Amino acid sequence: MGIVIKQGIQTTAASYIGVILGFVSFLFLFPLVLSSAQIGLIRVLEEATSMLATFAMAGTPNLCIRFFPYFRDKDNGHNGFLWLLLALPTGGVIIAAFLLWGFQSALQSAYSSSPLLLQYWHYILPLTALTIYFLALETYCKSNFFAAVPTLFKEAAKRIVVIIATLLLWYGVIQFDGFMRWFLGAHLFILFCIIAYTRYIGLWQLGASPLRVITKKLRNEMLAFSLFITLGNVGGLLVAKLDTLMLGAIVGLDDTGVYGMAAKLILLIDMPRAAVQQVVFPLLATAFKDNDTAKIAELYKKSALNLLIVGALLLLLLWCNADAIFAFIPNGQLYKGGKIVILLLGIAKVLDMSVGINYEIIAFSRFYRTSAFLNLLLTSLAVGINYVCIISFGFVGAAIGSIFIIMLFNGVRGGFLYYKMQLQPFSNSTWKAVVIALFVFIIDSLIPHYQYNRYFTFADVLLHSTVIVGLFSAAILYFKVSEDITAFAERWKKKII
Repeated sequence: MGIVIKQGIQTTAASYIGVILGFVSFLFLFPLVLSSAQIGLIRVLEEATSMLATFAMAGTPNLCIRFFPYFRDKDNGHNGFLWLLLALPTGGVIIAAFLLWGFQSALQSAYSSSPLLLQYWHYILPLTALTIYFLALETYCKSNFFAAVPTLFKEAAKRIVVIIATLLLWYGVIQFDGFMRWFLGAHLFILFCIIAYTRYIGLWQLGASPLRVITKKLRNEMLAFSLFITLGNVGGLLVAKLDTLMLGAIVGLDDTGVYGMAAKLILLIDMPRAAVQQVVFPLLATAFKDNDTAKIAELYKKSALNLLIVGALLLLLLWCNADAIFAFIPNGQLYKGGKIVILLLGIAKVLDMSVGINYEIIAFSRFYRTSAFLNLLLTSLAVGINYVCIISFGFVGAAIGSIFIIMLFNGVRGGFLYYKMQLQPFSNSTWKAVVIALFVFIIDSLIPHYQYNRYFTFADVLLHSTVIVGLFSAAILYFKVSEDITAFAERWKKKII
């Protein structure tokens, strides 16, 4: 797990640079410059693009991670694997164009209550195309253990362009239509960046042909894997994006903007999971190739425990400082109704993190076909759950639905893994981490909040954050809850002392 910890930290650091910039843009500049409907538009465009790109890519990222070990040969240009990663996205763009054209009338009818979205509907296809190519090259870099810089492009560089555009809009240099063109340009910019980076690290190699490596057996396996993983990914992504997309159609862009503000804060919790997954995936693919079940079990348990610890700490920090965060956000009172969403979505995220990489293990195993069918079945249930919850409770219902859906998905996946492979992510350390988190929450809740003005609010955040981080970290290290975290702390202790 050494490489996981090292690269996970690097990738997390890159992600949190993006989070800081995201705070500047989405939580401070956006509420100051944009209306809630305009913020809702950006959220819906991002989620729609992400979902369409996932479907159109035909499982390319997972295909890359799963089968790259069969092509890996640095001295021979990795046997032309890059050709596959460029060809598949091209086909994906064509698929995306046909999907948008075929369902245009139905989708525009569904979002008839959101005229602003209909005005910028034509942005979805170019955003999807740029996203598809970027994700393909990002996965290629990560499969070669170059994860941090592509993450920096995606999380930081894109946001810098958006921040510049927001400032130009604020000072009247451009209008909102110009801002949207800059928003599109940000995606084009990071695509150019990752192409240049791929060339710089020597991975832009198009001399060899992948056909000499792809035997008939391997080709059939890759095609089957791609088909079923696409079905599974679409199901999984629908669940992740369903709340925002359904809110935009049912309650309109204003409430979607309020919900999106809270959901953006929850990305703080989700960043470490994404970082660890990006590093674990290549190791998991190699373990399956070598049939190393012990390594798979180790990755499963350790990823689940470490992600639970980090997720619980971040949720504590976020929820206990929620009022202060809204106090700092310009026009924060307009968005404070989404405070409960932070708690509900935060619980959902931590529950998801606590079971580790269960979906990925199923997807990389011989049971990937079953995984796809399970995802589609569960997704159909998720649509119904979200619809009932949103109709009943509005944007708060979307967050409630997320908890039920995550529990349903992970319960089924976890049960399947235990039944088929005798794998489960929990240990005594899991319960220790939960008890420590509850204990720290109780202690912090006994400390009063002081938020009379901005200076007091800043001091209040500092006080509560120090208490939470100090108590939580001390307890995790004292009780040696995680071997990896303890070892990491010991290494830093030796460097300092």
